[in-house]
Amino acid sequence: MPDKKSSGGKSDEEEKKGGLKLPVVIGLCVVLLGAGYFVGGMMGGAAPAEETEAEAEATDEEAEIEVGKVIDMEAVNINLAEGHYLRVAVSLGLDHEVSLDDGHGKEVEFKTAPAADLVLRQFVGASIEELSTIEGRDEAREALLEKVSEKYDGAVVAIYFTEFVMQ
Repeated sequence: MPDKKSSGGKSDEEEKKGGLKLPVVIGLCVVLLGAGYFVGGMMGGAAPAEETEAEAEATDEEAEIEVGKVIDMEAVNINLAEGHYLRVAVSLGLDHEVSLDDGHGKEVEFKTAPAADLVLRQFVGASIEELSTIEGRDEAREALLEKVSEKYDGAVVAIYFTEFVMQ
């Protein structure tokens, strides 16, 4: 009897070679896509834009501020105008000279309730249009920082948005 060839006339050796081609091709595609993504990300971007005077001043001001401890506050949901809402989480940067030590080696809790109230007051009823731009968020941050710093007698020197989601 003649030998029966499996797989429609291919020998076992031919079948093994054909079976290895697919994983090699897939692997090669993945490597090439990854390399393309990496190179495209490194070279595809435009040249960095020159810094504007306002950005340079903001950077200089931030460099002068010495933040000590950073206090994270929980995220809150705030009703904006026209049925939109904002989920925002804020961290408070305390002046480097502020001590949370009670004098006996124990750290005292920094009361964040007044700051949370000011966050709510700052954003409630605001329009999504004014907060959707970088300038709008920066203005809101600066106004909030002014109010919070005043409330805490200058102990808070920076405000950081750690979450800012609008819908």
